[in-house]
Amino acid sequence: MKNYITLLFVSLSLILTSCSSSDDSNDMETQLPTENSFSVTIDGQLYTFDTFIALKVFDNYEVLGSNSNQENFYLRFNQNGVLDRANFYVIDGSFDNDYNSAFYNPDFNLTNLTFDMSQNIVSASFNGNIYQDDLDITSTSRTVESGSFNLTFTVNQADPNLDEFINATINGQSYETIKHGTTGGAAGSTIVGNFGISDGTITTTIYVDASNIQTGTFNFTEGSAINKVSFEYVNPFDDDNDYEELDASGTLIIDTIIEGALFDLIQGTFTATATSTSGETYVVENGTFNVSISL
Repeated sequence: MKNYITLLFVSLSLILTSCSSSDDSNDMETQLPTENSFSVTIDGQLYTFDTFIALKVFDNYEVLGSNSNQENFYLRFNQNGVLDRANFYVIDGSFDNDYNSAFYNPDFNLTNLTFDMSQNIVSASFNGNIYQDDLDITSTSRTVESGSFNLTFTVNQADPNLDEFINATINGQSYETIKHGTTGGAAGSTIVGNFGISDGTITTTIYVDASNIQTGTFNFTEGSAINKVSFEYVNPFDDDNDYEELDASGTLIIDTIIEGALFDLIQGTFTATATSTSGETYVVENGTFNVSISL
C-alpha cells in the first residue's frame, strides 16, 4: 500500500442555501424542477433535509443536505456519476453516527444522474452500503435503501490548471479518477507520486523525481524508478484488502510543467499494459493526466 495518503477533497465553503421543502442520464438539456429537495431512507428510517449546499468545481459536484436534528448526508461525484464518497453523519459530539461508503470500489450506486445546465440544477437517486470504517467493510454498516436529491448548484470558478485527474480506458472501459493524493518523498527521497482512485479496483500513480521534473517521452517497465505509471489492484471485499502492485510497462509523455510556489503541475498522456500475478491483463489506453507534484 502507499506510504502515506493525503486526500485532496474540495471543501464546501459556500454560504448555506435554505429552502423548505428513469434511466441513468446526464442530459444537459433536461428541464428539472427548481425547488430544492433531499431525502434518504437508511435502515427503514426516513431522513428529510431542509437546508442544502450544492457546488460544482470543474466536472465534480458536492451536495449536502442537513436538518435541525443535526443529521446530514453528503455526496461527492463527477459528471459521469463516478462516486468519491457518500457520508451520513450526525453532529452529536461522538463518532458513532458517522458512516461512509467504502473507500475502494464502493458498493454504492448513484443513478438517474441528470443536469439542467440552463438553471444549474443537478438531480440523482442513490442507494448502497455505508460503513463506520470505510477501509473495512466488516465494520459496522448501515444500508441506504433509497435516496434522492434535486438541488440548485453554485459554480466555483476555480483555476482550471488545478483540476486534478488521471483518466484512461482500461480493457475498453472508462476509468476516471475522483480521489487524489501523494506518496513517497519520505526520508530525503525526491521520488514522489501522485495517485488517482476511481470507483473500481485499480489505483493509478505517476512517479517523477520532484527535484528534476522534465518534459519528454519516457518508456518504462516495472523496474523503472521515475517517469513511470504504476497500477495497484485493491480488493476491499477481502479481509486483508488484498493490495497487489501490477507488473506494468508502457510509455509516459510529460507535455507540460507548470511551476508554482507550493507545487508543480504536470500534464501529459500515457499507455501501458499491466498484469497480475494470477495472469490477468489490463490494457491501458488513452491515458491523460493533470496532477500536482511537491516534496
